[in-house]
Parts: sequence; C-alpha cells; structure tokens
Amino acid sequence: FRAPSLRTPTYTAPYRHTGSFWDLREVVGFYNAGGGGNEFSANKTPLVKPLGLSEEEIEDLVAFLEAFSGPEIEMTAPVLPDYAPLPDPEEAN
Repeated sequence: FRAPSLRTPTYTAPYRHTGSFWDLREVVGFYNAGGGGNEFSANKTPLVKPLGLSEEEIEDLVAFLEAFSGPEIEMTAPVLPDYAPLPDPEEAN
C-alpha cells in the first residue's frame, strides 16, 4: 500500500487502507495495542508489537498529528459548461 502524506490528516478520514477508523485517536490506539487482535493474527507479522504508550503519550501523539492540519482548505467548485454529448461517429458517415 502507498503510505499517504501527513498533510492535513485531521481532514482525511477514514484512515488505514481499509477505511476502518474515523478518528486519529482510534488509529493510535490500534497501533498502541499491537495492530489489532486475533482477527489479524493470521496475516500480521510477529514483528508488530504493542507500543505501550501511556494516555499522556497517546494524547501528545494525536496532538502532533493534528498539528499538520492547520485550518481546513475550502475550495469553491468550478462553474462547468453545460453538458453537450459528442457527435455519433456513425451518423457522420
């Protein structure tokens, strides 16, 4: 999987390749617990271990990730021309 950038992570939920988390704290909690429970054990490398972060460290890590976001970028949708179908090539002959 391609790793996404850390630009504006607060506004890019859902997280992980499965889209299974909607909150950065959930993501940190998932990895702090060792990357999931028994439902992942068949596919998970034994190198992945629980992080053992304290509640304060979890809060600090989430705040650090949120610091990459800044104010939400709002864009105005462009005005598009009316739809006009392409001519049928069969009718041109």
